[in-house]
Amino acid sequence: TLLSEGGTTQAGLNALSEYDIEGIFEDCLNAAVNRSIELSAQDDD
Repeated sequence: TLLSEGGTTQAGLNALSEYDIEGIFEDCLNAAVNRSIELSAQDDD
């Protein structure tokens, strides 16, 4: 594993987890997909 208990990587991952970075990336990707669908629909008009 890449983590040492109490190490720098663990501290960084804890900070990312605290701010729900996974959820932020998911929201970002969903927004991009939705916009892509909207733009594609405009091209069909």
